[in-house]
Amino acid sequence: MRGRVTIAILLVLVGVALWLILANRESVEVGRAIGNPGVSIDADPAPGDGREPASAMRTDRYAEPQLSEEHASAGHDPRLHGAILVRVTWQETTDPAVGVGVLGYGFVDGHQVWLERMTGVQGQVLLEGLRPGGYAVQLDRPGVSSSVQVEAGKQSPVDLQIPPGPDVEGIVVDAQGRPVTGADIVLSLAGIARKPLFVAGQSGSDGKFHLRDLHAFNLVGARTRAHGTSDLHLLIPLVTGGKELVKLRIELPAGAGSLTGVVRDVAGEPLAAVAIAIGREDIAGRRSADGGVRHAPPPQRTLTDRDGNFAVEGIAAGDHAVLAERDGFAPHTGPVAISAGRPTTLEIRLQAAATLEGRVTDSSGEALAKVGVEVVLPPPLRSPDATTADDGTFRIGNLPPGEFLARARHHPQGEASTRVTLIAGRVTRWDTALVAGLSIRGVVVDHRGDALSGWWVGVGGHPKGYKTDAEGLFEAGPFTVPRARRLRVSSTWGFRPAELVVEAVHPGPERIRIQVPETARASAFIIGTVVGPDGREIPATNLDLEQSGDPISDTPRPSQDGAFRIGPLPPGRYTLSLRSSDLPAIRVPSINLSAGEEHDLGVLRFEAAGRLDVRLEAPSDLVLRSAVLRVHDKSGRELQRGVLVGARASFGPLPARRLRLCVRGDGIAARMIPFEIVAAATTSLRVVLSKAPSVTIHFPETARSAVAGGLRVTITDHGGESAFDGRLRRGRDGNLFVRLSLSAGSYRVVAMADNGLSGSASLAVASEIPNHLSVPLR
Repeated sequence: MRGRVTIAILLVLVGVALWLILANRESVEVGRAIGNPGVSIDADPAPGDGREPASAMRTDRYAEPQLSEEHASAGHDPRLHGAILVRVTWQETTDPAVGVGVLGYGFVDGHQVWLERMTGVQGQVLLEGLRPGGYAVQLDRPGVSSSVQVEAGKQSPVDLQIPPGPDVEGIVVDAQGRPVTGADIVLSLAGIARKPLFVAGQSGSDGKFHLRDLHAFNLVGARTRAHGTSDLHLLIPLVTGGKELVKLRIELPAGAGSLTGVVRDVAGEPLAAVAIAIGREDIAGRRSADGGVRHAPPPQRTLTDRDGNFAVEGIAAGDHAVLAERDGFAPHTGPVAISAGRPTTLEIRLQAAATLEGRVTDSSGEALAKVGVEVVLPPPLRSPDATTADDGTFRIGNLPPGEFLARARHHPQGEASTRVTLIAGRVTRWDTALVAGLSIRGVVVDHRGDALSGWWVGVGGHPKGYKTDAEGLFEAGPFTVPRARRLRVSSTWGFRPAELVVEAVHPGPERIRIQVPETARASAFIIGTVVGPDGREIPATNLDLEQSGDPISDTPRPSQDGAFRIGPLPPGRYTLSLRSSDLPAIRVPSINLSAGEEHDLGVLRFEAAGRLDVRLEAPSDLVLRSAVLRVHDKSGRELQRGVLVGARASFGPLPARRLRLCVRGDGIAARMIPFEIVAAATTSLRVVLSKAPSVTIHFPETARSAVAGGLRVTITDHGGESAFDGRLRRGRDGNLFVRLSLSAGSYRVVAMADNGLSGSASLAVASEIPNHLSVPLR
């Protein structure tokens, strides 16, 4: 993973915090911000004023409206408003950077400002009509940003330079693999809650395109009105840093349609300035078989006009979530089915908003300020939050009616949570006291027993670490869930190899002693050679190293002849993945290194690749969009997740061998379907879905049965057919469980943990009722 993880940490701490500050501010004044999602100003420049034409400032030929009537008024008084003149150049040549996306945003006087523009022929763009206050300007390349103070009646200049970065050379194809001419090439940014989408160019007559000096955190995709928007490809797994050429193949959806609608209140009156979003935000993305990361396209957004009408084009065919929000009303969400080449109509009714207010104290009843309070809403709704005032009070508005989880958190005071019932047009009150959580306290010493000062203790794979003091002492936490944790003890901060990994450490009042043996210092190496399917050297291979399941950054790339040497590394258990464009990744799952060892993996050969096309059929009363499709290998390891476009999903590249398709979903009977991938060919599968009752299987843990690492679970029916085979992750509450739907009948459940623990049980699934099973591990 090389330097990208370190970059990720810095970006999360700095860039993402800046981006998401708007969301925090929105939550305090939730409503006033929702009704004004942004600003879009297209006033024609006065002759000779040096400004770019308004047409050069559009980010988007699809023209998603982002109007705020108060801010974007054509008759704004220039004596009361200011402007930002953004000038962008290429660092290498100092030439004007033409066609670069510019985002200006801020939160001034209780209003969110969000402007998306493009630089014109002079590399400039003017953001005007702004209230005095603080703003941030961000380019479509992550890390190129600046803060600026706007003054009334003045123009504030911002000069930004784009540093050298990876160039992207790619091709846009349709679902049949044919090149697409004139597709918009779009850029976005990873790691933020609301992704802008900038048009960076168009594909040529051969479907090809070229982009200059991007950033590892850029997302690259394509779209047309006829096809919709493709998945967005994250560059991080494909680059090593600095100037290099990355090749991409972008596949568009099979077809697109349009959506028109009207929004009214419960009395039937039309509602203007309602924010409409079609689609869901995808923050984390998903791994593809070639080792890359892809994100679903961000929601398409618009606002209703004065008659409550809205229209959006270029929506990929299939099922989508629609979200409607306006100040003073409860947010509305619901499904809509889009058909290729056909218009769809929709009417939305908004009801009055609910409100949650209350007061937060400590266990003695003293008011607590700056406590985060959140109401957890189901996606695609945002979970609004607020921060308590000095007297401990808070207020969250614009909430939907219903029963939801509310929680309050503060470090180190602790947290509290409860279920609250919210009523439309009413205020619900929640007064609570925080309860402190448990911590892991300890001391880190060397092989002689001397304190190790300035070392880092990490918990699991989380990037946050806890530094030891002059006496080697540390305190990690607090943790509200008293489950076992894995500790990584390292002399350096970040995703670096740990000198010692301590499994199954439980929070509690006792202080633990961690002694780092002398042999734990980095002295081992992993060596080998990688070749292509034809046995020849293969360029642009990336290496990803993990230690006990945690990623390691700055792994070197192989040399031109495919040879690699990784180290020095501390002794321990490692996993190595090798990736190259358009080929299935190679994974070496278990490398146990001893002190001073040079572990030779020999010659590793990439497999030839093929693709998989899945078409689903379902009864009319089954919600197709809830289907989840994943490709697994024979060991149960997930290779790739599919994204449904209508009733179809595509996978690839996949290794040319026998694999299994895992089908799951809410109310959809789980199945494991074997299939064969043939090199340089596409395998087609027709899958008929059926309804099934819900099943929840828990794997309770005790101090003696704590699972270290992963847990593989297989479920087979009475005939020996596999219904599920996969590895589990912990839920937000720290528990191990799997929730799926199974056809009525009898099953056998078997669980195997990486550390040797196991459990099995019989399961009888009855129809029409929820089914539960507990499988102890021993």
